[in-house]
Amino acid sequence: MLPELILSLALICNIILGLIFQKKSFFIHVSVLGLALGCALYFSILQNYYFSNNIFLFSKSLLIHFQTNNVRILVLSTGCIVLLFFCLKQILIDTKVEFFALFTAIMIGSMVLAMSNHWCVALLALEIVSISSYVLVALFSNKNSTESAMKYILFGIASSAIMLYGISLYFGLSGNLFFHERKFYAPLPFVPTTVAFTLISVGIFFKLSIVPFHFWVADVYQGAKPAIVAILALVPKLAAIGLILSMYQGFETISLPIVPPRGVFSVVVAWLAVVSITVGNLGAFSQNNTMRMLGYSSIAHAGFLLMPLAFGFEGAPTTFFYFGVYAIVSFAIFYVIEITKFDILENFSGLGNSKPFLAVLIVVFLVGMAGLPPTGGFMAKFFVFSTLYQEFAVTQNYSYLCIILLVILNTLFALYYYLKIPYLMFFKTSSVDFEKISLSSYIFLSFLALLLLVSFFVPNIFLMQK
Repeated sequence: MLPELILSLALICNIILGLIFQKKSFFIHVSVLGLALGCALYFSILQNYYFSNNIFLFSKSLLIHFQTNNVRILVLSTGCIVLLFFCLKQILIDTKVEFFALFTAIMIGSMVLAMSNHWCVALLALEIVSISSYVLVALFSNKNSTESAMKYILFGIASSAIMLYGISLYFGLSGNLFFHERKFYAPLPFVPTTVAFTLISVGIFFKLSIVPFHFWVADVYQGAKPAIVAILALVPKLAAIGLILSMYQGFETISLPIVPPRGVFSVVVAWLAVVSITVGNLGAFSQNNTMRMLGYSSIAHAGFLLMPLAFGFEGAPTTFFYFGVYAIVSFAIFYVIEITKFDILENFSGLGNSKPFLAVLIVVFLVGMAGLPPTGGFMAKFFVFSTLYQEFAVTQNYSYLCIILLVILNTLFALYYYLKIPYLMFFKTSSVDFEKISLSSYIFLSFLALLLLVSFFVPNIFLMQK
């Protein structure tokens, strides 16, 4: 638990330092959180290297397994890049301690969620992530976007209530809230159990922004600051992925048809992922607002993240690799929007003539987001296709071939709105004078572009496997 304890200590220290130094505490908070993230990441990597067996903690309410450490590493790495994001542009420099406390709480909740082995612990950890996210949007949204914050909060409250009802229904059926102890109970009725897990999945799918729990995404993306959206687009999704893997770890000895790796569950989740990909691409197709387009795009990417998880632990490395690539391109695009203030697609017109190097970097990131070579986005989608085809080869279920075809068509369809920005940059002109871009911003974006290219040529070093 050392990584979580370090972050908890950093949260307390930042609150105390914020009370002492008040408005002059930005760089103090950055230093404290940066040191904590570095130490926590070091111990997580060390623990991952020496990890061998599952470890139960706190009366078996927490279970640390191999995938737990993978989630920890991704959460902490994401936190480091977020911190660098904020330092380079000195975003929210005038804020007090609220941002650092809320962001640290989101990371702690995500890591605890990945260790959950009890429904009450999972719900508490999920609510830590949820409530902190709501407050972040409400505090740091644009002045005219309180509607988006309220929509996010109301949808979140409803999804949590539905999830809690599903947990209570499951407890009524089994008399047990531990993930790993269902084998000690008599087989449960299939229909009520399926209903319970369907209700529970509402809270998880809300965090992943999976259809039909996606209605809040575009409005929140448009209303919140790009730096805040960069957090909401990544860490809550990783928290949901961690919970799914914790459930798999606890349920791996159960042979119900709704449980992965194969069966009705896998087919239903795979089709749900395809629907999310399709709805996300169709929504992004007609958007002119940059943040709304990215919001709908995130729904499509959430489908890609969910699809490998339909097949149990076998799909976890593919999901982690896809998440890593998606995190890189998301940070890059949101950082570009933050420094350029291009909230409308037409604002990109003529950028290729005035700032060619920045335009080339943007093209690299958009190509990666579209899933084209030579970027890690191509390898990420290739691994998703490979997982689907491997499942078809084992099960001979032809619905997986239909899913592969639909995903390929969706990928081709998405090229239109991803490559629309490069078209505007290089083939349209603009009389607007673009702001000067700092050298540190170019270095940061170049570093992210390099990671994106390296993940294409040497993808094995990014795959989180035993």
